[in-house]
Amino acid sequence: QKKLQELGMFQYLIINYAPVDSLGILDVNINLELAPHYQMKVGAEAFTTSTFVANNLPVVGANISFQNRNTFGKSELLSANLGGSVGFYGSALESNQFERIFYEIVGGIDLNIPRFLAPDFLQRNVRIQNPSTLVAGSFRGEILFEYDRYATGINLNYRWEHAKSDKKMLITSQLSPLIIDFIFIENINDNFQDDIDRLPPTLQRDYQSRFSSRISYTYTRANYRLTRTKPTWSFRFNVEAGGNIPWILENLLDSDQDEGDNYLSIFRSQSRGNSEGLAYGQLVVS
Repeated sequence: QKKLQELGMFQYLIINYAPVDSLGILDVNINLELAPHYQMKVGAEAFTTSTFVANNLPVVGANISFQNRNTFGKSELLSANLGGSVGFYGSALESNQFERIFYEIVGGIDLNIPRFLAPDFLQRNVRIQNPSTLVAGSFRGEILFEYDRYATGINLNYRWEHAKSDKKMLITSQLSPLIIDFIFIENINDNFQDDIDRLPPTLQRDYQSRFSSRISYTYTRANYRLTRTKPTWSFRFNVEAGGNIPWILENLLDSDQDEGDNYLSIFRSQSRGNSEGLAYGQLVVS
């Protein structure tokens, strides 16, 4: 029943067992309802984000999302979303005058596959349960008074459960061998640029166009499958390493390039001439 539910294809799923004493067997009745193959949602909202909004005028937003279950006939789930919001700067920037409209647009598309897109030997590993692959892409654009920022990224993620003898314990792993983000910043306001220049160099990079690549692994262990009448706990360990793709490209394309060369033409992590690596661990207990 758990494996059928995790396919995400069914509106509801009920399995009943009834013993047939005279035959020494169980009579099994499976009652299920398929979830809609296509699903679309549209929404709108109004909210206040900060004191920069003048005269209590709210920010107005809208979004639309789409889902396609069983996309390729093997329980895949394709999801797409698009949304945005519009607001007004006001008295906090210039007394009782609208300085500028600001707006934001976000979008993304995800494909969740209930198996590994990996070599067969991994998929046949008996110690791996409920494997899944997520391929995701996203976009975000912000037009602000201080600057304009655009970000796009892709993510390849593998998730699986570890086989264990204790059925009350949930042990999962997530491996993201490919996480890439491009961030472009332009039209920085002169006054805001002065504020940026006063920041430490590390913080100034948050307002520079940049390329980010990293790999990530997360291990989670929890006893959530126990009844909620008892305390539960979770343990999560995460480690990331950044800058791998530029390092690989530079060594494959030209191992003798000058120290100052930069194939991507923008700041990025862990490359010769602009060295900035990232590796850290995270431990969370709750």
